Amino acid sequence: MKTPCPAIPPGPELPSGLRNGGCSAWRLPEDERCAAAGRRLIRTELTRLDLPDDLVHDVALAVSELATNGLLHGLGRDARGRFRRNGGPLELWAYHRWTPVSELVIKVYDPDTRWREPAGKTGPHAEHGRGVQIVEALAWAWGRHLTRSRLARQAVPGKAVWFTVPIPPPYAPARPGSARQAAEALHSELAARGLPGLRREHGDGTSLVSLPNRTIWTGPPGAFRWRNPAGGYVHRPLTDLVDVAEDTVRHHEEMTAPALPASSKRRDGERW
Repeated sequence: MKTPCPAIPPGPELPSGLRNGGCSAWRLPEDERCAAAGRRLIRTELTRLDLPDDLVHDVALAVSELATNGLLHGLGRDARGRFRRNGGPLELWAYHRWTPVSELVIKVYDPDTRWREPAGKTGPHAEHGRGVQIVEALAWAWGRHLTRSRLARQAVPGKAVWFTVPIPPPYAPARPGSARQAAEALHSELAARGLPGLRREHGDGTSLVSLPNRTIWTGPPGAFRWRNPAGGYVHRPLTDLVDVAEDTVRHHEEMTAPALPASSKRRDGERW
């Protein structure tokens, strides 16, 4: 018998949408319309940022491939050939991060934690299984990791397949707020994803957000900071709030249900 996913408690409103320094998130149709819907949504969003037409075209094409991949392999079909829900929706996310460079981050979420390598022929004449190859050719970096839905009413686990492309900064970076404000915003981001065991503490100029497997400090010089597995520290600017929250969700899911180790690949062929 499956344990029901915990309901997500309400929290304060956060900056929403790529153009406002947040994350744009859309629910995609759970049928053959998903690719066209993904192309239309991301093209509209990026056109509003006045990005070059060729870049918008490449991103839309890559989104189309990942949406199709999520539909076919993340949802799959039942015995009657209908696409399954698997307990959660198919979602498209887009946000900007400032480190390591100014990048657009695109993710397609599906509620299946497993990863299926493309099967069969994937050469130039193959009809299927080339989605990841197309994304790899168009993107600066790509990968996959465990995560949780952004749009479901409950904390639905799954995976995200993502890619990045460098872009000019789409907006001026917001002036970093206080350590307390940054910690409150991060706590709200994580609570909205239903992560358990969250707590926050505020001190003199420094605050922290902790959960059972990670503690994140905020403070001078306007940065998030947490320990990496080697014992050193990761530092990220406060403007990368969304990406820090995403990485924390990934870390939590991989520590508690390590069915899909994260994998990513840069254009030079090296894995991270």
